[in-house]
Amino acid sequence: MNRAVLALVCDGGADWSPKSTLTQFHLGRFWRDHNFDMLICVCYAPGLSRYNPIEHLWSPCSKWLAGVSLSACLPGEDTPPSQQSLTSEELHEKEKQVFSNALDALDSYWNGKVHDGFRITSKGITEPCVDQYTDFCTVKDTVTGSLKSIRESEEKIKILEEWKYFTKHMDRIRGFVCFRRGICDEHMCDCRNKEVQAVNIMKLPVSRRWAFPPITPDPQHLDHYMIFHQLTTALKFSNPDEHLKEVMNSHCDKCRYVFTSENDKAKHLRLIHGGVRSRSESASDNSSGAAKKSKPGAKCPVCGEVFSSRYQLQKHQNEKNHKLGRGRPKKN
Repeated sequence: MNRAVLALVCDGGADWSPKSTLTQFHLGRFWRDHNFDMLICVCYAPGLSRYNPIEHLWSPCSKWLAGVSLSACLPGEDTPPSQQSLTSEELHEKEKQVFSNALDALDSYWNGKVHDGFRITSKGITEPCVDQYTDFCTVKDTVTGSLKSIRESEEKIKILEEWKYFTKHMDRIRGFVCFRRGICDEHMCDCRNKEVQAVNIMKLPVSRRWAFPPITPDPQHLDHYMIFHQLTTALKFSNPDEHLKEVMNSHCDKCRYVFTSENDKAKHLRLIHGGVRSRSESASDNSSGAAKKSKPGAKCPVCGEVFSSRYQLQKHQNEKNHKLGRGRPKKN
């Protein structure tokens, strides 16, 4: 792929949304393995998908596939690979070929069609699909798991180190993620080994709070925002996500990561920046835990026993039949 900068406009689905940590990780691999100067992935805000060009294009593309059936079998075979007596390796190879054939079929239906005056170019593939990475489930367990579970697995430790590397080169706000070479603080980092190709785009100002300038109002035009040319010469910028009042606007002091919730903040700090909570956080957790134990809602109204959660209380009431009925409760 001979590109210096790639911008992806995706829908908000879980498989593609840049809001997903798992998606961010695989985008980081994509950015690194293809030596992009910059990789941007963005999705439209909820309720604004009608402005997404993907939504406008997929409708006619889907209509052109009306009545089309993609074969689940290889040429010359009448049975799908999943229904054949094959080893796991043979099944894997055949299913990759089936998928590649399906993409070629879609290419034949779409390539050259014209929509809204524009010719559609459906890029085919020249070789069977290759899965360079086979650790999808392990990556998912790593980015969603606990630090303790990661430390118990050498493979997960390597994945976490890989994720930390991406974070050093990543700008993450709500609905947007950007990977950019040369923005880490390490002058010997391998991201600086390649000569920059997208010279003008890489001139965009960089801050410890962003790798790509955040959305900033145009001071000369009310209710408008600065365009690319203005961003390259602007002297002042808004804070990341400053104009999104419905989300947290706090950002990580150690990298360009904007938190979207308290849980997101705790998880990021735990996994990416050492995994050690401060004493104030631990004290806060202990005090909140003690408060939970003393809540009236976690105390059995029949026998007075105190439980750490409502779930434990309900379990106790079901086992001991200590549920309140009508009238005054009977005490032992």
